[in-house]
Amino acid sequence: MTTVDLCRSQCETTAKQLERVLDGMPASSVSFKLYDDFCSAQEVVAHLAECTVALFKSLKGESHGWGSHHMVAETAEGQMAEYRASRAAALEAAFADGSDSALQHVFSYIVLHDAYHVGQLCAVRAKLEGWNTESIYA
Repeated sequence: MTTVDLCRSQCETTAKQLERVLDGMPASSVSFKLYDDFCSAQEVVAHLAECTVALFKSLKGESHGWGSHHMVAETAEGQMAEYRASRAAALEAAFADGSDSALQHVFSYIVLHDAYHVGQLCAVRAKLEGWNTESIYA
């Protein structure tokens, strides 16, 4: 297995986990914040989309001004579709680059960061719905 293969595999894993934690989340839950300073599910998706923009910029050697990216879509479903497309394009660019630097940015901006937020979203669903957090591994 190459480093690119490993990175791609980890990206697929976190994508599946994110899809599983958001799948079936009631509309009434998408704006809930577990704590005042935590993001809601809808805010997490917007934040993760911004991370894909930051990944694109890092591949070009540019820095990203956090908080500068805004979602075009207004609905949770539309934002998720926008995020999926942005994530796929950013990863395609990073894997095409294939350099150690590009893959390091993928791990930082996507793999580790997505997993962190999947955990937060699992906590929200467990709190609101008694949701089985182990279901992200199914």
